[in-house]
Amino acid sequence: TAHRLAVEEGGGTLCRLTCARPLPPQELERLKEAVCRMHRLKKAELLVKIDPELLGGFRLEVQGVTYDKSVRGGLNVLARTLGEGRAL
Repeated sequence: TAHRLAVEEGGGTLCRLTCARPLPPQELERLKEAVCRMHRLKKAELLVKIDPELLGGFRLEVQGVTYDKSVRGGLNVLARTLGEGRAL
């Protein structure tokens, strides 16, 4: 979209943030700052979606990379690990 292109031209990126519950503004700001540091960006804009099925935590998509820090994601990893018979 035109907005995404404008953000990228300014040295930034649009990120998709899916949360189990709404995050306070100060947490959103800290998350944006962390994304900028990790990806060496000037600006990060968050497109926020609420999904209670995550149970807790969040899932963040930045420039094709997904960071899954949700309870649901952790449970899925645990189930796969146990299903493969690997030790924790």
